[in-house]
Amino acid sequence: MLDFPKSTVFSRRISKEKFYAKMDIDNALRQKFVVGIESIIWQNKLSASTLNVAEGKTVVEIEVLEIFLKQREIDGKLLEFLDRNLPHHIVFILRYHDSAQLVIHYKEPTENHDSKFKIEAAYRTAWIPYDSLSLSISGLNLDKVYENFILQVAGEKLAQGEMLSVESGMKNLILRAQEQEKLQAQIDALETKIRKEKQFNIQLKLNDELRALKKEL
Repeated sequence: MLDFPKSTVFSRRISKEKFYAKMDIDNALRQKFVVGIESIIWQNKLSASTLNVAEGKTVVEIEVLEIFLKQREIDGKLLEFLDRNLPHHIVFILRYHDSAQLVIHYKEPTENHDSKFKIEAAYRTAWIPYDSLSLSISGLNLDKVYENFILQVAGEKLAQGEMLSVESGMKNLILRAQEQEKLQAQIDALETKIRKEKQFNIQLKLNDELRALKKEL
């Protein structure tokens, strides 16, 4: 479990119905909510009043929600829906028996600033024993605390994150990582195509494309 300061502990159970009652949720997602989620505990509230850090420009409060699952999978779209509609930034702890997984989204306010957010990226840890969950609070304000949470949960996907997020901003770091993933997928597909290609002249052409993609990556 996460060993956050006692000052942040909230530990309040939230009924599933109240949780989404005021959200414009469609029937398909509501059914996934009912079928997939056993219960929700609001475990921690990280804010300027509960931590010795300043408010951020974007992040004023981070909530830690522990979601007990009926099975060890949950549709990512459901978590994204919840995070888009909740007014603060969220760290999800998915709990299934004695195992757990951390989920976090990089999100930004919508252009009309209606207390809703748009999800730019989603990151998950592997499933691990619940007692082995780890997430360290680091940063002088809540923007940096949240960024560091993202870097920890994302792991290798944002391996160069700490240096680059300082230099170019978290959003640019995430966009860069997403572009790298797309390029790698193109490279993998092209390598497969080359292995299957029988005509030598086409192989040469495809290898030229492959070199160009690798250079771009």
